[in-house]
Amino acid sequence: MVARTLLYFAAAVITLSFLVLVVFILWRGRFRAGAEWFTHFQKLAAAYKGEIRLGSSWPVLHLRRPGFEAVLEVCGPEGRRKTELRFSARPELPYAGHLHLVQEGIGSSMAQLFGELDFQIGDGEFDGLYEIRGYPETFVRQVLGTEGRGLIRTVGRRGDLSLTISPRLLQLRLGGMVGDVADLSQALDTLLSCALQIAESLPHMEREGGVVVLEARIDLSDTSCLVCGTSLHGEIVECMKCSTLHHHDCWEFNGRCSTFACRSISSRKAVLRT
Repeated sequence: MVARTLLYFAAAVITLSFLVLVVFILWRGRFRAGAEWFTHFQKLAAAYKGEIRLGSSWPVLHLRRPGFEAVLEVCGPEGRRKTELRFSARPELPYAGHLHLVQEGIGSSMAQLFGELDFQIGDGEFDGLYEIRGYPETFVRQVLGTEGRGLIRTVGRRGDLSLTISPRLLQLRLGGMVGDVADLSQALDTLLSCALQIAESLPHMEREGGVVVLEARIDLSDTSCLVCGTSLHGEIVECMKCSTLHHHDCWEFNGRCSTFACRSISSRKAVLRT
C-alpha cells in the first residue's frame, strides 16, 4: 500500500515537473519574441520618426504625417496560430470615397454567382486577384492606378491582404502570417512602407473656394433622420451637397446621403443652434 502511494506521488511529481517545464519553455519563447519585436519597432520608430507605445501584448508604433496620423501594430498570435499585421491612418480632412479590397476567395465567387459583381479596374491580373467594391468610381480608379496596384501587389505577396478606406479611416491588414520574428519583421517593413505611400496619395474631399466647412450650426426642431426615422439628437452630420441631416452613426452605416437624388458621400458636423 505504501509502495503504491509512493508510486502515485512520484508520477504526480514527474507530471507536474513536465508541465512546469513546458510552461517555462513557452514563456521563454514568448518573452524572447516580445523582446525581438520591441527591438524592431525601435528601429522603425527611429527610421520613420515615430513613437512607440506599449499595447496589450505587443508594441504599437504611432506616426504623424502631413495630413494624417497612423498606427502600426501586430495582432496575435495570442489564442491564434497566425499573426495579423495592421496599419491604420486617420486623415485630418476626409478621404473622398469608400473602397473595400480583399483577395478573391470562395465568398467572393459565391457573391458573383448570385449576381453581386465587384468593381473591375481593367487590369486582368489584378481584377483576378482581388475583389473590389467602392464608390465613387473616380475615387476607386484614382486609388487603384498603376502605382497603387503595384503597392498592393507588393504587400499582397506577403500574406492575406485586405484594404478598407472610408472618409475617416484607412486600414491595411496583412493576415495569415506564419513564421519567426525575422520573417514577420520583413513583412512589417513592406506593409509600413507601402501603406504610407498609399495614405499619402489618397484624394481628399474637394475644397470649395479654398475652404472645407467641417461644422455647421442649424435648427434641429421637427426634424428626423431619413435612415432610422427617429428624431435627431446626439451627434448630427449634414450632407455637404443637399444639407440633409443624419445621425452620425446612421451616415456611417449608410455610407452616403440618404436622399435618393443626391447620394453624396461628403458630410460635415452639424451643431444645434442655440
